[in-house]
Amino acid sequence: MFDHFLIKDLDNKEEYSNLYDFATSSVYKYKFEKNEIAKFNGFRKNITEKKGYNNRFYKLPLEYFLSGGNKRFSYRIENLERIIDYIIALEALFLIDGNRYFLRRTISKRISNFLKIDNTDEIVKYMYNERSRIVHGSYITLSENKKEEKIKKLKCHMPLFEELLREIFTKIFDYTFSSREKLIKFMKELYDIPEECIKVMESAKKEAEKYFLMD
Repeated sequence: MFDHFLIKDLDNKEEYSNLYDFATSSVYKYKFEKNEIAKFNGFRKNITEKKGYNNRFYKLPLEYFLSGGNKRFSYRIENLERIIDYIIALEALFLIDGNRYFLRRTISKRISNFLKIDNTDEIVKYMYNERSRIVHGSYITLSENKKEEKIKKLKCHMPLFEELLREIFTKIFDYTFSSREKLIKFMKELYDIPEECIKVMESAKKEAEKYFLMD
């Protein structure tokens, strides 16, 4: 579950790179002390023994979470695929009910209620907005000044956002679901858009579609 990595043993200088993807290498290196390795092994054992570890509904979200994490840790405008993968991971889990309206509100509220961590709602909404701007091309024509502003904000939000993701994929393994319906029920109990709002949106959609018939 820990994806691609390069390990270099500082004592014997051996490198283990068979799981390493040089095309998406991180610009950062981290030295693990022996006590940290022991803690990591304990963490890994704890995660893999949780009842929801092999739940089929987590497979796709986890793949995209790891895919995003495996992309190089850079805040350059041209390397924003990381955010796209992260949001896909969250949507595949927290928007599984297929509702088409108020997605940003729904996903941020569900994650906030799930984690119960301060500022979660604000962080998720910000990153969800940035994902939308990225995939719809808004970043392409940014001026240099605007790029600098975006990068500065992303540097503040990205570590916090990634910490939330790690918390989500650590906590979600405490739960297991035998059917899609049960997972949907769980998500709707975290937060659900009032039925009245959905009816208003559906009605407005039908009214708007009448104009397409005039084309």
